[in-house]
Amino acid sequence: MNNYIDRGLIKWMPFDALSGFSSLISDLKQHLLVEPEKILTQDHYDLLNYTLLEAIHDHKEVSITYYKHHHYIQTTGTIINVDSYEKRLLLSTKERININHVILLEII
Repeated sequence: MNNYIDRGLIKWMPFDALSGFSSLISDLKQHLLVEPEKILTQDHYDLLNYTLLEAIHDHKEVSITYYKHHHYIQTTGTIINVDSYEKRLLLSTKERININHVILLEII
């Protein structure tokens, strides 16, 4: 996919010399790199909830994939706390993850 993105930007490079096009090209680069957030089904939420409860109860290490700043990030750690007021997970690596943006939760 990088070849498609690179080729897509190369064809606009001659316009970079014209005034105003450099900002347009940088906006185009940012737009091409944005990944849309997935919409989960209720079954998927139930599976996430079950896995979350099992990981907390048994103190197991988990692999979490979540959406942040238009990209998917994967991290691992043990869930220390679930803040239901702020809807955040606190991991052993001191990361705070918004529960609403968790896409995949797997026990390692």
